[in-house]
Amino acid sequence: MNWTEILDSLVHEVDAAEAALDNDEPISVDLSILPTDVEPLPAELRERAINVLRRQSEIQQRIENLKETIARELGDATRATRAASAFGDETTPSYIDSKV
Repeated sequence: MNWTEILDSLVHEVDAAEAALDNDEPISVDLSILPTDVEPLPAELRERAINVLRRQSEIQQRIENLKETIARELGDATRATRAASAFGDETTPSYIDSKV
């Protein structure tokens, strides 16, 4: 596999990850197709490689932002649940068979 094929594979993986993010789908990236023994990157492909890595970095940042949003919302929900149970909030469901 030469560098052009490697970059084509990376572009395909980045495109698939971006599409999955845009459609709220799980992201699956398979980098096992990439060789471990390649020659140095040719100078004429340097700019293309930088663009691929930049896109990959942007997608990673989107994922990190989503993770932060989820963590913040889970924290808010946990605090609200604790506050509601501390005050005996009636919005908490009460089932007949759970009362003694």
